[in-house]
Amino acid sequence: MVNLFGRRGKLKVFEKGMTKGITEEPSLKVLYIFLIVFLAISFRYEANFYKRLWLILAILLIFCSEIINTSIEAVVDRIGLKYNVLSGYAKDLASSVTILMVLFGIYVYGHWFYNKWKESDIPIEQRNDKSINIFEDNKAIFFIIIVAILAIPFAFFFRIFFKVSYKLARYMD
Repeated sequence: MVNLFGRRGKLKVFEKGMTKGITEEPSLKVLYIFLIVFLAISFRYEANFYKRLWLILAILLIFCSEIINTSIEAVVDRIGLKYNVLSGYAKDLASSVTILMVLFGIYVYGHWFYNKWKESDIPIEQRNDKSINIFEDNKAIFFIIIVAILAIPFAFFFRIFFKVSYKLARYMD
């Protein structure tokens, strides 16, 4: 329990890294908003567990690869701002992983959107999948906009949530 909730525990370090990354890194801010929006889309518009799992994994892999890319860039910049071939190589490789994950996410979500679009021509009674079709939902665009707007201040709730959970864990010990 101490390694998880202690002063330097995993949850405390997670909270510190996420709040600093989301509040100070523009690329993480944008990907965080995409993460929240696409998670909401996958939970609302996909009923099949395995399809939903693929959608969630695709967007989480993009976000995680950007976190790793940002951390590699921060370490390389800390070592020195003078150009070094190996430093540039490390940054380029980290960026390549992020681009590959973005392409994977575009493929997964593009395939999913295409199937939902094709499925919108089939009557509801004849469909195998009984989830809400994003192309038939009149309120889909409003749902996406509202989730995107709500995702921005949600980043700051990380700090509040983890402070409360940290205090509860210390109280329970």
